[in-house]
Amino acid sequence: MFWGLVIEPKKKYSQTVQSSFHVSGAVVDPAFKGDEVLTLFVEVEDQNYAIANLKKGENVHLDLNFEQGTKINFHSKGNGTIHLTGYLIPDEVDEADSFLDSEAEEEEEESAEEEEKVVSPQKDADKKKKKKKAEVEMESDEDEEDQEGEEEAGDEEEEDEEVEDEEAEDEEPEPKKKKIEPEPKKVKKEPKVEEAQPKLSENGKKLTKAEKKRLKAEKLQGAQPESPKTQQLKMGVKVTDLKVGQGQTAQPGKRIAVYYVGRLQHNNKQFDASQKGPGFKFKLGTGEVIKGWDVGIVGMKVGGKRRIVCPHQAAYGTRGAPPAIPPNSTLVFDVELKEVL
Repeated sequence: MFWGLVIEPKKKYSQTVQSSFHVSGAVVDPAFKGDEVLTLFVEVEDQNYAIANLKKGENVHLDLNFEQGTKINFHSKGNGTIHLTGYLIPDEVDEADSFLDSEAEEEEEESAEEEEKVVSPQKDADKKKKKKKAEVEMESDEDEEDQEGEEEAGDEEEEDEEVEDEEAEDEEPEPKKKKIEPEPKKVKKEPKVEEAQPKLSENGKKLTKAEKKRLKAEKLQGAQPESPKTQQLKMGVKVTDLKVGQGQTAQPGKRIAVYYVGRLQHNNKQFDASQKGPGFKFKLGTGEVIKGWDVGIVGMKVGGKRRIVCPHQAAYGTRGAPPAIPPNSTLVFDVELKEVL
């Protein structure tokens, strides 16, 4: 949530902090026409500190946190107006979930619905057994029609072999092994391309249509979607596009609005988030936010979601931002680009 304060000359701004906040930057009002250097002070618990010297046109990056209950006083020295900007620090870090968590929950619900629709293993095996038996019977009928006109002894012998093959199909899921005879009908089947090099099962026998369908289904179930690729940018910042947007592109100098969730990499603890309303707005590439954002958000399109990993040198450095962010912390942000203004 954005925070800001306009400090006019010769005025003091005192308060007891009601909600913890972070000060990110300070800049002299563009309407100021003087050349003097303005000094910004903050008084904390009766101790006065000079925190910045500013000239017109300068934008000073600050990294200050003020906790709830602290008594503070902002004032300046000089004749110009100073603008302070920053953001509120949430009191509870578990109010908002990341984009990936919500997507993972949807995938788990879909998986649960699919599991409820699966037929029991015993019923499925019975159906496959009946289907194989029907296929064998159809093949037997075709053989009998082709063999019309042969001797009765040969017909009876072939029928006996077909009965034995049907019993074998009931006992194990393998195709019937036909008797090889130098008959004209078998010579006609040889030129077929699809049977010239048939796929074989583990025992060297030709696969049935049912087995081919089963293998194809298993192959499709085992296929996994490609994982999004991670890119490494300057200052060690790493970005992974979780979803590519279709709208306008975020470029340096553009004012943008984003939703985000921030976590500590070492323990995945959430320390900041903004996922409601118009989103967090700032000017990209001007130092209004941490360097990891100015580098990692460039190139995103409206509607896109990106994970940005910021090492400490591109975030809050060796000091951190206590108490929420320890020193030398690597931060992980899930960012969604809502608008390019």
